[in-house]
Amino acid sequence: MIFTIRDLTGGIGDAAVSIRTPLGRGATAIIYPAVFQGEPCAAKIYHQDRALDTAKITAMLANVPANVRIRVAGDRHPQLAWPFAILSDRSGRDVGYLMPLVDPAKSFSLDHYYDQILLKKLKSPSEGALSFKLEIARNLCLLVADLHDHGHYFIDIKPQNIRVLLGSHVVTLVDCDGFSIAGPDGRRYPAELVSSDYIAPEAYRNNTIPAQLGEAQDRYALAVILFQLMNRGTHPFQGIIHLSSITASTNDEKAAKGLYPHGITPDVGITPRPQSIHFLLDDGLRTLFDAAFVGKSDSRPLARDWADSLDKLLRDKGLGRCDKEPYDLTHMRFTGKQCPTCYLAGIKPMTVPSTRVEPVVSSPTPSRKTPIPVPKPESAMSNSEWMVIAILVGMVLILMWIASGSSKPAAPTTQSPNGNTPPPVLQQTAPQTSIPVGRYISLYVSESRAVGYSLDNSSELEADKNALAQCQRQIQSSNKDQCIKVVAGPGECLGISRASNGAVGASISNSPKNAGTSAQSACQTNGGEDCPFSSATTFCLK
Repeated sequence: MIFTIRDLTGGIGDAAVSIRTPLGRGATAIIYPAVFQGEPCAAKIYHQDRALDTAKITAMLANVPANVRIRVAGDRHPQLAWPFAILSDRSGRDVGYLMPLVDPAKSFSLDHYYDQILLKKLKSPSEGALSFKLEIARNLCLLVADLHDHGHYFIDIKPQNIRVLLGSHVVTLVDCDGFSIAGPDGRRYPAELVSSDYIAPEAYRNNTIPAQLGEAQDRYALAVILFQLMNRGTHPFQGIIHLSSITASTNDEKAAKGLYPHGITPDVGITPRPQSIHFLLDDGLRTLFDAAFVGKSDSRPLARDWADSLDKLLRDKGLGRCDKEPYDLTHMRFTGKQCPTCYLAGIKPMTVPSTRVEPVVSSPTPSRKTPIPVPKPESAMSNSEWMVIAILVGMVLILMWIASGSSKPAAPTTQSPNGNTPPPVLQQTAPQTSIPVGRYISLYVSESRAVGYSLDNSSELEADKNALAQCQRQIQSSNKDQCIKVVAGPGECLGISRASNGAVGASISNSPKNAGTSAQSACQTNGGEDCPFSSATTFCLK
C-alpha cells in the first residue's frame, strides 16, 4: 500500500508499506515493514480510532538526538526508533510515521541479558558475560544522556522498550513517540505511560501522573534497570522484610518506604535475597547505586555519570578472569571481587536467614512479572509427593475454581516463639487458605520445557537433588540444554496455568493477580489450546 510522506520541508514523495506482514501490534498502532527511496524502514500506523499526535511527531522531527543511527560492520543500525517522516493516507489524513527498522531477528529485549531462562534463547552463554553487560549498560546510558541533552525524557524505561543487537551489543530504544518530548519552541509534549517496578519513589508516593514526570524519573528507572542487569534480574528493592510493622508487597511500595536491602550500609528492616550478588559488584558502582536509591531525588547519578563510570571500568581493566575458569567468559568478575558464577554455584540452594516474614499483601500496583515456560511434570513421584497431590486435589473439589496445583522454590525458614523452625506454607491467595505441602519445595525448568519438582519433608538438599534429577531425565542427556532453578524470594507468588492438551505456563510475581494472568499467557505461548483464567492457580509463599 502506498502512503504519502512528508518531513519538515513538506511533501517528499511516497512510501510502500507491506500491510499484510505486520512486525508488531500494540494498543494504539501496528508496525509494518516499509520501503522508502529503496531503503528498508518501518511504518507505525495508528488504529482508526486513535488519532496521530501530529504536533508531537513534528516536534520530534525538529529536535532529533545526535546518534539516531550508528555504523556496525559496515551497516547503519538504529539506536533510536525515531520518526523521520509523517505518513498520510489518500484522503490527506495523518495516520502514522516512518522510522528506522529494528530487526527483531537480530535484536532482543534487554531482559534476555539478565533473565537466566531468556538468556538461553540467545544461543550463546557468553552473551551474558559481565564485560558484555558493561558494554550494554554503557551504551544505554549514553543514549539516555543524549536524550537529556536535547531536553527529552524516556519516562517509561523498562526492558521491553530497550533492544540489544546480538553480538555487537548496540542498544536501540523503541516506542520513542511515548517519550516526553521537548519542542524547539519550548513546548513540552508529555509521556502518557510509566511501568510498575520503575516508578520513582516520590512519584509513587504522590500519585504523580506520567505527564508530570521528568529527568528525576529517568535517573531512578535507569538505575533500577542497570541494577537488574548487573544482579541477574533482582530488583534493587526486592528483599526480605524483617519488621512486622512494615506492610509492603510490591517493589514500588518498598521503594516508596525506602526499604533498600542492597546498600553498602545494611538496612535493619530488610535484607537481600540469598541469590543476590550485589556485594560482588565494583565498589564504585555500588556507591552510585546507593546514591540512586538512598536520599534525595536530586542526588541520583546522571545518565552521563553512569556512562563515564562504566566506560572507565571497561578501559581501565576493572574486570578480571576467574581463577578456576580463566577461559570461560561467563566466569568474569570485577577486579578484587569473587567470581559471581562460582559463588552462585557454591551456595546451598535456597538458604535464607531465619527471619519472621509477613504474609504477602495484595496491591493494585503490579510488581515483577516473569513468565516461565513450564511443561507438564514427569509423572513418577514418591509416596510423600502423592500424598501432597491428594491434599491439593481435595482442595480443588472443595474450592471448585482451582484447576490444578504445582510447586514453587522453597520459602525462607522462620523462627517460631519456641525456637523451632516450622515448615513453610504454600498459601492459596483467594480465598485465603493455607495448605501445608511439605517442608522443602524445589522446581527446575529448561528451555526445552523439561521440568522437575520435588516436595520433601526432611531435607532441603534432597528436594533440590530430586527436582534436578527429574528435569535432567527429561532432557535425555542433551548437552545443549540445561535445567535452571526457578528461584523466588519470600512473599512472592507462583501462578500455574494448565491447558487441556497438557501445555503448562508458570509465572512468578509479587502480585497474586499478575502471577495468574502471566501464567495464563505463558501457557498460551507454550501451545495451550485453552488456558482460561479459571485454570490458573496462584500460590504465595509466606
